[in-house]
Order: sequence, then C-alpha cells, then structure tokens
Amino acid sequence: MDFNSTYCFKLKQKVTGKPFPIIGTRIQRHGASPVHSTYNVNSRMKSRSSLYIFLGFFLAGMGGCGTGATSPASTPTVAQATLDSARAAYDAGDYRRTIALLGGHAREIDGADVNTQVAAHKLLAFSYCLTRRTTQCRAEFSRILDLNPRFDLSPAEKGHPIWGPAFEYARRKHALS
Repeated sequence: MDFNSTYCFKLKQKVTGKPFPIIGTRIQRHGASPVHSTYNVNSRMKSRSSLYIFLGFFLAGMGGCGTGATSPASTPTVAQATLDSARAAYDAGDYRRTIALLGGHAREIDGADVNTQVAAHKLLAFSYCLTRRTTQCRAEFSRILDLNPRFDLSPAEKGHPIWGPAFEYARRKHALS
C-alpha cells in the first residue's frame, strides 16, 4: 500500500473501529497526498457553505415580502387578480360568481386605477343585467359614468336588448344630475 491508501485505510479504521475496509466501499484517490485531497474537500466545503449563507440571506430577505396588511401598492394587484377571476367566471357563464367576486373585493377595486374600476363595474353591470337585476345594472352604469363621464359602450354593446337600454337610462339620469 502506498501512503495515500494507508492514510484512507486509517481514516476508515477510525470511523468504523474495524481494522479492515468496509465491504462495498472504494478508496478514491483525489490527489497524490493527503494534504492535496484535504484541500479539495476544504474548497468544496467552503463553496457549499458560501452557497448556504447566500441562500439564507436571500430567503430571509424575501421572507418579509408577502407579509403584513394590504398596502396601497398591492391593492391594484389584488384588484386586477379579482377582475381576471371575475372575467373567467363571466366567460364561463357563471354570472352569480362574477357578482360575488367583484362585490367581495369592492374595497380593493375602488382603490385601483380608474380603468380597472371601470372594467370591474362594467362587468358587474353586465352580470346584473343577465341575472335580470336591472336596478343594480343601472346603478353600476351610473358608477361608471361618475368615474368617467365620457364613457360609452361599443356599438355592439349598445344594441344589446338588456344592457343597452339600461345604459341609456343611466346616461340620461347622469346628464340630469
């Protein structure tokens, strides 16, 4: 046995307490001397510990990102996510769910930008009209006109037999006030 094999054999002897090699293990030579193989192990351990330290700081820094009360900066994100979910429910024909989603997050939607508010109230108005709640449909169109007095439906939307007349009623009422 050369020096490296003897060194590794003695290490096994210290770990296992047995004077013979463990069955199924191999003595791997990483270098010509024990000092060189120790250097490889130390450099690997240093790089791993650096990685663990970096990950620790990264995760600790990211840990506080999603906690706390709803801040004004996150309100548009909640409003947009709610609007997207409500659109999906509307497209699936689940108008009651659309109403529940938008009604349940009214505070977040009212804190969002005007375009998001208008889109949410328009979707809510259409949903109310399709569930035959004309009074609530008109009220939603009135809210849209309060946010944007120049708002108008597209020609195809104006021609709809349910919300076309509801929008015109809300527009006339808004013009009088």
